[in-house]
Amino acid sequence: MALRTPNGPRFAPREAPGGDVLGFVEAGRAEAGWRRRATVLLHTGIGALHWMTPEWGVAEARDEHTCILHTGAYSWDLVASRIGALGVDFEVVDPPELTAHLRGLARRFARAADGA
Repeated sequence: MALRTPNGPRFAPREAPGGDVLGFVEAGRAEAGWRRRATVLLHTGIGALHWMTPEWGVAEARDEHTCILHTGAYSWDLVASRIGALGVDFEVVDPPELTAHLRGLARRFARAADGA
């Protein structure tokens, strides 16, 4: 008994974009379905993010002390919580909507810290 593919192969093999199959799959998986997308500059080396799950985004080393994180989620609250969970200082590169949302969260957290 031998396996036969009717009418020959069903696809033409090709190289993965960028030549890195794993990186291509992880990047696609990380960004699939995000309604809210953001880019942030993290004030930490990329090595400090070794524990971060691929669903959180894709990090790119910028230099020894900073990296860029492309992240996203279904809401700005979840984007903010993921960035906050990293435990490092950061700057929002894009979009302005995330900056506005973080300002609102900062006011809410300040009220909670003041006992209001």
